[in-house]
Amino acid sequence: MNCTECERLFDAYLDDQLSGSLRLEFDAHRLRCTRCQQTLAMLETVGHVIASDREIPALREDFSDRVIRAAAARQRQAPLRRMLWRLGIGLQAAAAVLFAAWFGPGLFRTAPPTVGIGPSAHGVESVSLTSEQRAIRELIVDRVEERIWEMHTAGRSLTGEIVDLGRYLNILLPADVARDSVDLAGTNPWQGIWNVLLPPPKSEEPAPAPVPPAEQVHSI
Repeated sequence: MNCTECERLFDAYLDDQLSGSLRLEFDAHRLRCTRCQQTLAMLETVGHVIASDREIPALREDFSDRVIRAAAARQRQAPLRRMLWRLGIGLQAAAAVLFAAWFGPGLFRTAPPTVGIGPSAHGVESVSLTSEQRAIRELIVDRVEERIWEMHTAGRSLTGEIVDLGRYLNILLPADVARDSVDLAGTNPWQGIWNVLLPPPKSEEPAPAPVPPAEQVHSI
């Protein structure tokens, strides 16, 4: 029997439950192993101390007073903790309201989309426009953006609303602007609107062919 097997039988030995050949093997190992002898001696001492020490420790005279004071202090701390917790929630809510009121209008404003209004309307002018054409184009661009934003907000399909959009712009276009503009006097108002937004480039006349230099006449 080795030390590991012997340690597994320590409890049975201390409870006097070993007998027969197992007890003989255990005693033979215990007699020749110093480490197991020391461990068993320590366990026996601990068992005797625990068995003999059965007295209930005496309580101090102020024990009951200390328990009552601790319970009362805990009851006083609970309402204070709840009050501080509610105060913290109120301060957080007030801070959120102030933040939304101060920064909300500029923070959550969404710029209207510019679907369909590309660089041809807002970019660098590729053709020269008169002041009247610029005014008409700015007016139409603003109303196109406004109408597209209304359709986008309402969740309507932009591709299926092009005809309605053209009619909408033709109806809302001021009469004097439509009357004074030559580009909007055609039978197709939508085509006229886009002619104002992006007039067709002027056709360039072909440059005249260079005239060959006159032949020099040499006098004989």
